[in-house]
Amino acid sequence: MKATVFMNSNDTPARNGGTRPTGASFQTAVVGGMLAVIVVLMLAGCSRGPKTAAVSGLVTFNGETVQDGYIYMVPIEPGKAQDAGPVVNGRFSFKTLPGQKLVRIEAAREIPGRMARNAVGEMEPVKEQYIPAEFNERSELTAELKAGINSVDFKLTGDASKSPNPVPEPKR
Repeated sequence: MKATVFMNSNDTPARNGGTRPTGASFQTAVVGGMLAVIVVLMLAGCSRGPKTAAVSGLVTFNGETVQDGYIYMVPIEPGKAQDAGPVVNGRFSFKTLPGQKLVRIEAAREIPGRMARNAVGEMEPVKEQYIPAEFNERSELTAELKAGINSVDFKLTGDASKSPNPVPEPKR
């Protein structure tokens, strides 16, 4: 019995009635299968990325909410990046990596009656950092953040007059 041989576009013989793809159709099947495997591996890998810690809470200083500031979560472990979030009306909320963190809190307020020219020559109020250095520059505050949701409040007390220093103008 003689089989009929057909030539496909890449000149690879394909036997009539065969069940196995050959030539271009075989290459297409292999490439399609490989792409399917890659997509499955990528999707599986996405769910195994680094876990995050959502952290939120309230910041007060001497019993009053900190109206405008920043909170920094600095990893105790060297070589890791810090994360930060704004404090607005006493509240903060952001994501970071879980672990033991050194916490630094900064807040600025206007100095009544003090004005200065900004980088474009406009007059604006001068602000000062009023949270004492023991909570920012020399902070020893810590927080242990777990993967998932964390709620941490910071009730700071101290003498704001010990730490007033003008807030440097942002570089533009």
